[in-house]
Amino acid sequence: MKNKNKGFTLIESIIVMVILGVSLSGATYLMITVTQSIAENRQRITATYLTQECMELTRNLRDSAWKQNLPWSCAFEDASEKIQDGSIFRISANLESSLGVLGNKQTYCRQNFGINLEQDPSSFVVKDDIIFNHEKGKDTIFSRKLTISEPQAHSAKFTCETSWKNRQNSQKVSMSQILTNWK
Repeated sequence: MKNKNKGFTLIESIIVMVILGVSLSGATYLMITVTQSIAENRQRITATYLTQECMELTRNLRDSAWKQNLPWSCAFEDASEKIQDGSIFRISANLESSLGVLGNKQTYCRQNFGINLEQDPSSFVVKDDIIFNHEKGKDTIFSRKLTISEPQAHSAKFTCETSWKNRQNSQKVSMSQILTNWK
């Protein structure tokens, strides 16, 4: 009789180990999925922040021009041309610049507003110091651009888009607004 009990205990132990193994692998899969979801949500929140900041910077350029009695759209124009449909800019806060005396008439609206506005479609990567204010100049996974469309005499549509690559697919957050010359 002792031999039957020993064999029966061994079979019970193997069954318990299989059940525990399946349960733990399910719990591990759940933890990995939750961790990945948290990381993806953090990226989406950061991208939403960057897109919203882009819209605020755009409104700030318009408002800063008004405060200095300049045309509402001068920051988005070249010295010789009005706003162009499909113009694409890289926009970011310039933490080292402050509002002050305007520069020469050729580029007067793009200087000293505390904002960098560059018409350089090849470089939309957001730097680490913009998001976290450390490790100056380090590239992040985010790219941000400002596109101007439907320009008219007193309004234009401004679209800010932040994109990033997430594992195997690309993601993006986009916001649009119509800025007007309501002054």
